[in-house]
Amino acid sequence: MTHSPAWIKGGRKMNGTGRDSQNSGVWRYRQVGRRAVRLEVRGDWPGAAEAWLRAAQSAPRTDWQQFARKRAEHCHRRCRGRV
Repeated sequence: MTHSPAWIKGGRKMNGTGRDSQNSGVWRYRQVGRRAVRLEVRGDWPGAAEAWLRAAQSAPRTDWQQFARKRAEHCHRRCRGRV
């Protein structure tokens, strides 16, 4: 009897370990970051700052957290009229 990989069956690891849980963290960060970029492009600086802070909280890597925090600070300065 052969076993199919979990991704073929559509299965997920529910114990919080392994590639699936890591991929969900990356997916979440990308979704929140994508929204932050859209808000920046529109010029909604307060909304973008908030979205970048949310992205920093969900970032699976520390360098991504630092990037998101820097973007949040930049957007926060823009909404106060400073660049």
